[in-house]
Amino acid sequence: MQKCQKYRCLAEPVKKLTNSTEFSTGAIVIGARGAWCERNDDTLSRAGLSITDRMKQLLCLITLEKTCQLISWFMRSTDRLALRQPTRQRSSAQRTEARIPRSVDQAAFGSPARHHVAASPRHAPENRTVPAAH
Repeated sequence: MQKCQKYRCLAEPVKKLTNSTEFSTGAIVIGARGAWCERNDDTLSRAGLSITDRMKQLLCLITLEKTCQLISWFMRSTDRLALRQPTRQRSSAQRTEARIPRSVDQAAFGSPARHHVAASPRHAPENRTVPAAH
């Protein structure tokens, strides 16, 4: 209701702009998890609008998707709140320091017949060369 009162001051400019004699405010509320408020139907009918159930479902789905997107953006930008450590790609200098052959990066792009498999120092102490699967 606070929003409706907030926009009442626009009554006269809107009437003038639209050549209307009546003005009212209302709200369409969709929860962050995509819940449709039953009072939305009253608001729509007072405005002389009707939308299908499928359109309501679509609006709720879009709202839910945008909520998930916002949470994802927030969690990626806040390292301290992230549930897992952010992954970082290695630069060529870091790859050299870690003694990971360049062919490891090229393996994903279908380069030579033999690929080097670099093991993490935590899991295995040595690098091995294995034949590529054809």
